[in-house]
Amino acid sequence: MFHYHIKLVPTEFTDRYGVRVETNQYSFTDVARNVHVRNGEMNGLPGIFIVYDIYPFLMKSTEKVKPWSYIFTSSCALIGGVFSVASLVEMFASRAIGQLFGCKPGISL
Repeated sequence: MFHYHIKLVPTEFTDRYGVRVETNQYSFTDVARNVHVRNGEMNGLPGIFIVYDIYPFLMKSTEKVKPWSYIFTSSCALIGGVFSVASLVEMFASRAIGQLFGCKPGISL
């Protein structure tokens, strides 16, 4: 017994230049099962079954370009995050070493 499931979603894609394309997105799955005979009766029907699911809604997708300011802001946020995590690691390591060797933070060994 073979089951094939096909799902279609109508899609309208607009790129950054304004060109529209009407297309479909799809997914496909298949399931194969053996038909067993128990006590003289078959468990399931032998055959090939195809199930179509066509969704009644339209998905619109638009491509947008991010400005240079977004890239600059993201890189500044990344650098700031690295510095803050590094300072936290340094603070905890300094306290751990200070308690381990019995010296105060800020005093070199």
